[in-house]
Amino acid sequence: MQPSVVSAYDPDAGDRAPIALARVAADVLTARLLVVAVRPGGGVPERFARLELRADRAAVLAGTDVVEVAAPSAAAGLHAALVRERPLLAVVGSSRAAAHGRVRLGATSARLVDGAPCAVAVAPRGWAKGARALSRIGVAVDGSERDRSAVALAGRLAERVAPRARVETIHVETAPQRGRTPRVVEAHVHLEGEPADALAAHSAELDLLILGSRGRGRLGSVVLGSVAARLIGIARCPVLALPSNASSEPALAVAGDVSAGG
Repeated sequence: MQPSVVSAYDPDAGDRAPIALARVAADVLTARLLVVAVRPGGGVPERFARLELRADRAAVLAGTDVVEVAAPSAAAGLHAALVRERPLLAVVGSSRAAAHGRVRLGATSARLVDGAPCAVAVAPRGWAKGARALSRIGVAVDGSERDRSAVALAGRLAERVAPRARVETIHVETAPQRGRTPRVVEAHVHLEGEPADALAAHSAELDLLILGSRGRGRLGSVVLGSVAARLIGIARCPVLALPSNASSEPALAVAGDVSAGG
């Protein structure tokens, strides 16, 4: 069965960013694009029916498989769809309160991201109206074991983009604690300051920022640390968070050449 990329979509949100980012990811990963719309409470799908009547429906959903899920809440329905589908990646959008071009999780996305059973990418609001390319990929590193899987995935994604994307590792130097020798971390880019703020400012120069999971909690789920949780609220490019077992997940071992522009 062809692997999939799942996009959460709220017809009332007025933002195509999740589907646009998921479409780029599906092209890069040679995967099927699946759009999931949740009907909280399992009632009549009025919200999704309104999308059926919109003139731009073809542009929004062209080339996708659409699945409607009835569930007590949007987060529960999306999580169930991810468990059932086992996608390579899930893509969610930003809150309606997010500024254009910024990432900011709403309540549903926040509940889904932390504990998701697969890698999750968050699209900035309005991303569908931008360049939609993956030419510069950043990886936040801190010298821990989780760096390896994040750097490896960035390299694999870069190889699939034509022309090949640039990958840079990014480390934020924080003020050393008294009595402790600062850890030396190899990286292409060294920043200073509060990690989330520094990474968010630098993300304006990136097309994608990859974060490794903390590796605590349920194996195979995304576990956000305090820096990652805050960063996903202020970043200026799409942010991709990996699950704790990413280094051993064969689905992430992608290769080939695919254009991700447009």
